[in-house]
Amino acid sequence: MPRDLAREIEDALQNGNLQQALAGFTGAVGFLRAQAIADLPDYEGLRGRARRIKAEAIENLDALLEQLKESVEARGGRVVFARDGEEALRYVRDLIRAHGVRRIVKSKSMTAEEIGLAERLEALGVSVLETDLGERIVQLARERPSHLIGPALHKTLDEVRGVFREWLGLEDPPREPAELARLARQALRDAFFEAEMGITGANFAVAETGHLMLVENEGNIRLTARLPKVHVALMGVEKVLPALEDLTVFLKLLPRSGTGQKLTSYVSLFAPRPGLHLIVLDNGRSRLRADPELREALYCIRCGACLDSCPSYQAVGGHVFGGRVYMGGIGTAWTAGVDGLEEAAEFHGLCTSCGRCTEVCPVKIDIPWLNTAIRSRARQLESPRHRRAARVLGEIDRWARWGSLLAPLGNRALHSGPGRRLVARALGLDPERTLPKFARPTFRAQARTRPRSQRQRLGAVDGVKLFVDCFTNHFEPGVGLAALRVLERLGVRVELARNVCCGRAALSQGLLERARALANENARRLLPELREGETIVGIEPSCVAALRSEYRHLLPPKEAEGLRERVRDVMEFLAEPEISRRLSELLPSEEPKKVVYHGHCQQKALGSHGAIVALLRDLPGLEVQTVEVACCGMAGSFGYKREFAALSRHLGRRLVGLVEAQGQGGEPVACGFSCRSQLRDLGGLRARHPVQILDELLAQSQEGSL
Repeated sequence: MPRDLAREIEDALQNGNLQQALAGFTGAVGFLRAQAIADLPDYEGLRGRARRIKAEAIENLDALLEQLKESVEARGGRVVFARDGEEALRYVRDLIRAHGVRRIVKSKSMTAEEIGLAERLEALGVSVLETDLGERIVQLARERPSHLIGPALHKTLDEVRGVFREWLGLEDPPREPAELARLARQALRDAFFEAEMGITGANFAVAETGHLMLVENEGNIRLTARLPKVHVALMGVEKVLPALEDLTVFLKLLPRSGTGQKLTSYVSLFAPRPGLHLIVLDNGRSRLRADPELREALYCIRCGACLDSCPSYQAVGGHVFGGRVYMGGIGTAWTAGVDGLEEAAEFHGLCTSCGRCTEVCPVKIDIPWLNTAIRSRARQLESPRHRRAARVLGEIDRWARWGSLLAPLGNRALHSGPGRRLVARALGLDPERTLPKFARPTFRAQARTRPRSQRQRLGAVDGVKLFVDCFTNHFEPGVGLAALRVLERLGVRVELARNVCCGRAALSQGLLERARALANENARRLLPELREGETIVGIEPSCVAALRSEYRHLLPPKEAEGLRERVRDVMEFLAEPEISRRLSELLPSEEPKKVVYHGHCQQKALGSHGAIVALLRDLPGLEVQTVEVACCGMAGSFGYKREFAALSRHLGRRLVGLVEAQGQGGEPVACGFSCRSQLRDLGGLRARHPVQILDELLAQSQEGSL
């Protein structure tokens, strides 16, 4: 039966306990993670090295797995390759019978969760005790884990106390987490001595030596692996690394990314020995490996940093933003691989493609692209109505051209009650959401017909091609004109690029072939015309991100790199030393204008956010306050869709609340069209692009000097 995702979202947002638990966990871990990484020398270099190690390991997987088998068995262990959960279960069942096993202790393992190992063994009449405290809590509550490393993070302290009350028969369980953990240790201690088998996962396995590495904070893994006479370690094929020295890279990244620790309390390196049975599971991983678009999902080291930074996950948790086992943006590719596209299609739409996950991923997995690929494939499962809506929303350049041509008549029709409801019903949109209004004339038309005095190039020493995005061209030409004026006042030679739509809208709807065609057309038009030292400057951050990030999946490498090196966000361009110096010299310094700045998700993912904030804070004539939220919640068409309307509003109200609380009378500014729409619709706030503020200040300065 298909999931009612809209209802699940509503229920999660109205669940006060869940909201409290999610905010507490993701907020705390995010803060600790940032602190731990700040102390790590050459963090970006380590991320690059980790990605290369994983990429090479997956490329040479067959040889490494054979080497791992030889290394383990040379020291008395046993290695078994299982194609699926049935084969893995069959092997464990045979071990249970051979050794007369009645009691099993088990440590945390998402791979075991993936094949339902504990439940299936219990169905055979064997006792399986989860010894990780979070896993024990969800086992007793008969729930699924909601996070890769924090299985029970969706539960508040009072809910956990309720579990302890039933588990240990306590009338009034302690309120201190440390005291609860102490009681759990006491309750579990005897089980380690009584068990005949221990089952663990493995964070990594080393092909050259056969060692298994596991990291933890509770100590239960060592007891699980060493006290019972039989140790079964279950790992996915992707966990193998070539050499022992590779572990040092991941030991620096995994704890910091997962829990914000420089090192976990326990790091165990288990050498192969008699009694070790290593089950190496495929279960769909070979399909992922053979899939060029989804392959890098296998680079995942299960740290959970992507979940903690994801705005959708932060709002609804892993039981909503997830499948049977895997959750969040990375969970869509894993779900497609191990459970099939149909299940991944149920929740992939919760990914807004904001890029915050890739920003924090220790191996730089392009998770938004994985979701774009899933979205493209999931279209075949959608109804004709949904496919029709995707075509309309994904071809903004085509219908916006007609919208501008027919404005203002079209605007009146679309914004009237009946017209608005008709469009909402036809496209599956939220009827309460205000649609943008088409502009006539467009930005291109106004730029071509400006008075000649406004197009003077006084002392021009830099050249830019201004990329004309659909949002600026058809909905907010004033932003484009402000960018033109600012650049020209700084002596920059500006020409409008002969570009077509960047393809961002097509990507958001899974229309990959259309996005690829647009990318190729832009490369054909833009690259041959770029002069030496000339830059392509974009106004809309999501379009800049398409050219600099997504195009590497759509174009040949040489063309993609050629564009990536030459494309800059307009504010990023203004932050370059020589340009920012000129800007500072021209701006007035008296009576600074107060603004409150919200940074765009894509600017943060591309790494330009810090430079933009520094520019705004250093400029004379501005007093800047910044607000930090994971995402505004609009994310292009995401915020317009009826299915995600409640989530979009929830995220947007967080932003509005911060702007109102921290703004102190300052004018809201945001670079993204969607962000400004969200501030307007949910808070009634008139938000402008920062380039419009700079244009206004430069005009005042020029008037004052006359």
